[in-house]
Amino acid sequence: MIRLGTRGSALALTQSDFVADRLRAAGHAVERVIVHTRGDASDRPFRELEGKAFFTRELDLALLAGAIDLAVHSLKDLPTDEPDGLASIGVLPRADPRDVLLLRRGIAARTRRDGLPELPAGTRVGTSSARRFAQLGRAFPGVVVADLRGNVPTRVARLRHGDFDAIVIAAAGIDRLSLDLADLDRFALEPPAFLPAPGQGALACRIRAGDAALRAALAPLVDPEAADGAVAERRLLARLDGGCSLPLGALARRTDEGIALRACLARAGRHFEADIVAATPDDAARLAHAVLLRRPIVVLTRPPELDADLVALLRAHDLPFVEQPAIDFGELPTPPALAAALARPGEFAAIAFTSKRAVASWCHHLVAHERPGGAVGRADRPPIA
Repeated sequence: MIRLGTRGSALALTQSDFVADRLRAAGHAVERVIVHTRGDASDRPFRELEGKAFFTRELDLALLAGAIDLAVHSLKDLPTDEPDGLASIGVLPRADPRDVLLLRRGIAARTRRDGLPELPAGTRVGTSSARRFAQLGRAFPGVVVADLRGNVPTRVARLRHGDFDAIVIAAAGIDRLSLDLADLDRFALEPPAFLPAPGQGALACRIRAGDAALRAALAPLVDPEAADGAVAERRLLARLDGGCSLPLGALARRTDEGIALRACLARAGRHFEADIVAATPDDAARLAHAVLLRRPIVVLTRPPELDADLVALLRAHDLPFVEQPAIDFGELPTPPALAAALARPGEFAAIAFTSKRAVASWCHHLVAHERPGGAVGRADRPPIA
């Protein structure tokens, strides 16, 4: 029997059922256990709460105590530092990661060129997210952004009751709950003007680190494509040492060129943006971190095969770099004088090489023409024959 721990909100229960149903379909028995968390017990805005793990600490303690075997979370609620003895696994395809603006009918009479509603000055918009506070202020000058806490149905109900003219909420939450919003106006807040919280729309399971059987049971539920983007976003969050209260937006996906990561950060009254493409999630996070904090980035202009040692050194020292080759190599015709010299390698006491490519070309010539071997190496070390 797998004891699945979850918070008691409608969304948490629905998300846990997504995982439980797939485990049951694979032949596993699952029992649901509801655990109340600190985040559920407080009505204060996230930015006023100290620390992290508002919605996860009690579930972590239940796992470590053996009261439950598995906890299902919205990935964006998980702190980036893994507690000792526990492991997190991203599961299922990612839902719509965008935010949504919900309005009571009649609030916006016109639509802007970008497809968003034209909100009158003084429009009261509800959210508890510092990230959404910053993005709303930039996109809708003159609106009044006010704190809004509670689960998804509660937030929608407060909008309908007139406590707010509009609210911002994650698309994944309202879609997973299949809420009827026919009496409200719905607008998707599109990237890059609006970027979601890192990991928004993704689900994660947390288990005890040594539970190999449960890890194997969850393996078929893992979506690798969703994991790549979420990993890049969360590694950027970890580099900024942030949690729910950090005004960071990030959205990453795998492309033919690598990991494409867009990010924005409100900091010291200013807005910073990054638009990165890198080979790996970690490289994308490292570059985005440097751009957001306006730190120097090393640009490598030589072909990648010539800079393998330098790339390894930069990674070892956690220095951000971009590979942007400015030159390429190709085979050129050999001038007659050089061809004549290459045909007589035994007549030279020493040959000076000015690059690795020259050494490689010389060795290739010797092999191709079955010439006697030579020795290559540093003057202060034994040569390599």
